[in-house]
Amino acid sequence: MTVENLDLLTQFTGFLSIFGTVTLFYFIIVIINKARRYHDKVLYAFALFLITLNSPWYPSGFCYVYWLFTKEVFTYDIYMILGNIGIPIVTLSWFYIYTNLVAQKSKTKIMIFLGVIFILFYFLLFFFILMPGSPKEMLIGILNNPFDSEYRGFVLIYIIFSFIVSDSTIFHFCYISIKESNSKITRWNGIFFAISTILYLVGALIDGFVILDLISLIIVRIIIFFAAILFYLGLLMPKFFKKLLKIDNDS
Repeated sequence: MTVENLDLLTQFTGFLSIFGTVTLFYFIIVIINKARRYHDKVLYAFALFLITLNSPWYPSGFCYVYWLFTKEVFTYDIYMILGNIGIPIVTLSWFYIYTNLVAQKSKTKIMIFLGVIFILFYFLLFFFILMPGSPKEMLIGILNNPFDSEYRGFVLIYIIFSFIVSDSTIFHFCYISIKESNSKITRWNGIFFAISTILYLVGALIDGFVILDLISLIIVRIIIFFAAILFYLGLLMPKFFKKLLKIDNDS
């Protein structure tokens, strides 16, 4: 669909999405390099978690770049597939990490249960996208503008479910890291993860369910950006930051 002109808010939404995506992929590349160096499957899972965590903003950023070159925007179907394709993988990859580090005895049961929901989500997504005449906007979501969507129906239900189960286990992981570890760096990792999760939860909920103006959009995306930085610090704290916090490598 050809769109010759877009208002400032719409264009800025797309720009912030692509900026956030580029920044996140820098962190992901660093994580993957470290995972390859140490042959660490959990770090690979963290990289996948971050890649898919940002997936709701991919169509906004990619569509903006596409529009800059062609003056066309994605169709509803393409936008919704891009924006929703990674959502179940976020939960699955996080619980792979969580069960490996904290709840190994329950790993098989949890992963099978999430795997069933994973398959059901994709079945519903592609069924309603591909079925002619289906009430897509009621069951999947609506486009507020070419670079911004709002979740509805089963997608919204799944996201709420994912927030509840994932965030509760993330905070449990943080609690164990902070309260039960003798390692100073592990405690700091838990603190950064906890703050990051709170910031991301606040930013994502506002961004996903509130119609924003230019100022509030900037504030929300800054919140999400800092959440990504703190998550990175909690996972792979740079040496200069360890010195700043007076953390020894062995502590």
